Parts: sequence; structure tokens; C-alpha cells
Amino acid sequence: MEPPRRVSRLWRTAKEELGVPAKVDRPLGVYLSGFPGKPTFTLGFVYSGTLGSERFRLKADEIERVDWLPAWRALGMTRNPFAKWAIVDAYRRGDLPEIPVHRQRPRSAMKPANGPVIFVDRDGTINREREGAVRTPAELAFNPGAKAALRALRSFGYRLAVITNQDAVAWGWTTERMLRRVNAKLIRGLATAGATVENVYYCPHELRDGCACRKPRPGMLLAACSDLAASPRDSWMVGDRPDDVLAGRAIGSLTAFVGDAKRREAFAVDLEDARPDLVVDDLAAFAKTLRSGRFAPPKRPAYT
Repeated sequence: MEPPRRVSRLWRTAKEELGVPAKVDRPLGVYLSGFPGKPTFTLGFVYSGTLGSERFRLKADEIERVDWLPAWRALGMTRNPFAKWAIVDAYRRGDLPEIPVHRQRPRSAMKPANGPVIFVDRDGTINREREGAVRTPAELAFNPGAKAALRALRSFGYRLAVITNQDAVAWGWTTERMLRRVNAKLIRGLATAGATVENVYYCPHELRDGCACRKPRPGMLLAACSDLAASPRDSWMVGDRPDDVLAGRAIGSLTAFVGDAKRREAFAVDLEDARPDLVVDDLAAFAKTLRSGRFAPPKRPAYT
């Protein structure tokens, strides 16, 4: 049986641009992207496929280079939002190798749900940052207004997941067992305030370990999107460091940097490169901005 005309054209285009036989297998998704301030949109149709050879003969004016990369590295390198969302979808479906990450609650204990997600950094964003890290539950202190802000975000229809680097474990300043106790206290404190957290994802490694989970690498966010069936385009990554912004941008989510004028000045150069969608003083200001309708929670998925 002859393949549909559109797929047949895709075969020919892939072979023309890559110089090798290519079989288009199935669609990964149809994605919608808008342009800020303009009433125009672009639809992206992304397919999975199989190459018949690795001896590429690239069409020079179309493709500069071809490489084989793990999902987390490819996300950090491409600027194409359709490619980002398709990689996340492929990971969610189990088409790509799983990245090992640390979860406070096992994936099996998480209940399926729908709706957009706000991925939020922990230290400095939800709770007060301490020199030398928050090492024990007794040292955990919430930032003023953080609980109320997260409760408000829940009321807007967002789910919450914490995404945190915790290299204090790698440096021996605390233990993973103690870190989990700190996370448990955080979850209880927020739940009591009406701000239920789906899970806490944490990276206990230090920079030189080269893991896929330490922000700005998107390993924890990939795992969270998979666990929560989350659409990055409908979700946010919020934190007080440029690495939080870069991690969010890697998966194609909206991003917000939270920090006062002094902190914004300290990270001015890095923020210029990271380009967050929103810069606000704290979580309370972030929630107020979303309440204003400037970034209204979506009423439907941004892609199928």
C-alpha cells in the first residue's frame, strides 16, 4: 500500500537534506507556537523516523551538522520549540532512555492528574537560603509570603513540583537522609497552608559529577514532565538563579526569575543570556502577575 502523500513527501525531503534513506514512522505531535505581541501562530508537525545509514551527505544550505546526542543534551542545544516539545513527548512515552533522578516520593505513589505545572526552585525561592546550605529540618524557614503565593497558584489551576540542586550532599555537608527530612518538612508546611506539592526532585551531585539532572541540565524536569504528564508549553520554571531559567528554557517552558534589585544586579550578565520570560521580586509578585491575566493559565493544552 502506498504511503500517504504527506509522509511520502517527508521521506523524499529527509533523503534530500540528509543524503541517506529515511523512513518516517509516526507523528510525535502537532505543536502550536505564537509570537509575542503578534496575532500569528505557527504549527509544527514532528515525526519520528528511522535512518537507513549514518553516512550523511548533508545539504549544505539546509543542515550544518548532524550529531547523536542524549535527550537532555539535545534539549540544551536546540532553539526550536517544536523540537524541544517533541523530545519531551518522546521521553514521556518511553521512546528515549530514562534518566536516573532522585524523587522524594516514588513515582509509583504519584496519582495521575491533568493540568499545567509550576516547577519551582527550593532554596532562595520557597525558603530562605543559608550560607553552607539548609542542612537540617530545623534550619528550614519559609520566605515571607511564599506559602500564600503557592496556595494562590494552586487556586489558579496549577500543580506544583519542586526542582532543586542539593550539592551539599556531594560535599559531605549533609546526608541524603537528612535532605529528605528537610524536603518532608517543606512538603508538610506547604500542605498545611493549602499548597500541595506533587513531588520534590533533587540532584545531590556537584558540578564536576557531570550528571544529567543538575540544573541547568533538564534531567529533573524531564522526569517531572513524565511523572506528571505535563506539557512544558503550559508550564513554568521559577527560581532565583539563571540556571533555573536555563533549565526551563531547555524543555521549552515559560520561565521566571525571582529576586530583588540587588540579586538582579548580581546576575545581570547571566540573566541577559538566560532571557527569562518574567522577572519579579518574589513568589508573591509572580502569583500577582499570573492573577492579573498577563499569563493566564491555559484552558486547553498548547499542543496535542
